[in-house]
Amino acid sequence: MTGREGSSSLIPIVVAVIGLITALVTSPLWGEPVCRAVGVCQDGGSHSASAGNPKSSHNSSKHSSKPTTGAAGWSCPGGLFCAWDDAQGEGSMIVQKDATCSMHDIGSAGLGDRLTSYQNRTGKDVALYNWTGTEWQLLVNVPDGAKGDMPQSADNMTDAVKICA
Repeated sequence: MTGREGSSSLIPIVVAVIGLITALVTSPLWGEPVCRAVGVCQDGGSHSASAGNPKSSHNSSKHSSKPTTGAAGWSCPGGLFCAWDDAQGEGSMIVQKDATCSMHDIGSAGLGDRLTSYQNRTGKDVALYNWTGTEWQLLVNVPDGAKGDMPQSADNMTDAVKICA
């Protein structure tokens, strides 16, 4: 087989893979998580913070530079814990973690102090923590299947998400 014959036999495979990726990215159920994972979302990027101060990215105007919008609210895919920077599952989906048992430091990732609403579809309990500067302070325990808004006293304070709390 020559190089030319070998490369032409790959064309149907490449076309099929592109078709599959396109279907996943445009699917209403999996579109947003898949396009973000593949890096092809067309909404303009993500939030960022300075490396020295991850909390510096907090913006009291919750409608600027959103990576994802949850216009319908509560759009968390099954098997994940999701959190938004606005009430009732609206605004930017700033957290999306699978059911792997671990603690995710979202503050160091530039997403701290923004969480306002959440939905837990992991099959496990989740705990949300604030970093006080010296220790992790428990804010809220979120049982599996729960969704809602953070209590006013804990709104925009979450710096870590612990799956399997």
